[in-house]
Amino acid sequence: MGFYKKIACFLAVALMLTNPLFSQKTEEISSQDTTEQFFFISVSYGGQLPGADLAERFGPNSCLGSQVTFKAHTGLTLGLEWSFFFSKNVNNVPEIFDGLYNSDGYFLNSFGEPGLVAFFERGHIVTGNIGKIFPIIGPNQNSGLHLKFGAGFMRHRIRIDNDFQAVPYLSGDYRKLYDRLTSGFVMSQFIGYTHFSTSRLFNFYAGFEIFEGFTRGRRDWQADLFGPYTESRFEILYGVKVGWMIPFRRRKVADFYVF
Repeated sequence: MGFYKKIACFLAVALMLTNPLFSQKTEEISSQDTTEQFFFISVSYGGQLPGADLAERFGPNSCLGSQVTFKAHTGLTLGLEWSFFFSKNVNNVPEIFDGLYNSDGYFLNSFGEPGLVAFFERGHIVTGNIGKIFPIIGPNQNSGLHLKFGAGFMRHRIRIDNDFQAVPYLSGDYRKLYDRLTSGFVMSQFIGYTHFSTSRLFNFYAGFEIFEGFTRGRRDWQADLFGPYTESRFEILYGVKVGWMIPFRRRKVADFYVF
């Protein structure tokens, strides 16, 4: 075989070997035009307002959350989410603790002096959710309008902070006589925008979320009621939230060389 024929054969073989590389490269870096499948974790913060029976007890609150989610090629999302909501806005303190104040409106400590007592809202929500990302807006096929529906468990109470446990009748287990512990089944809905950056550096979501709780009082005795607190309740919590996401994607081919 002559020299030129050898060169021609070498170039033909090289062309056949490099064509798949060019095809693979083009397909893998075009995530802007294709959907991906991956897990992601996120943290979130939001502001919420209570509704229905919950509004009688608490005012506006803040909410911190975290979640782990699986996103499929189809845009379907499956997730597990935990939310912690809290505030200092407790509406019915005078009603619950009316019999414990002195004539000047103070709680008295063991020395007969005004005691420092504060009241807070504390609550948790754990839900499993299913949703879908619709890529009708956004820079790529992995971003867009995000709808989610969930169900799970809700729990909240009045937290009683008694500095140095100085007020004996609001210390230790005595606090459970007034805390209105409540829990039960909850449903959730979310509508918002989810953004996965093509550069993978800027991933966030923002939207509106609402919870509907079908709850019940969980204390056998509340001192101010002179009886059990086991009433059925319908509670609503709604507001906006934003979150930062960390996706765990497969690493794509970033560079190739042609000789």
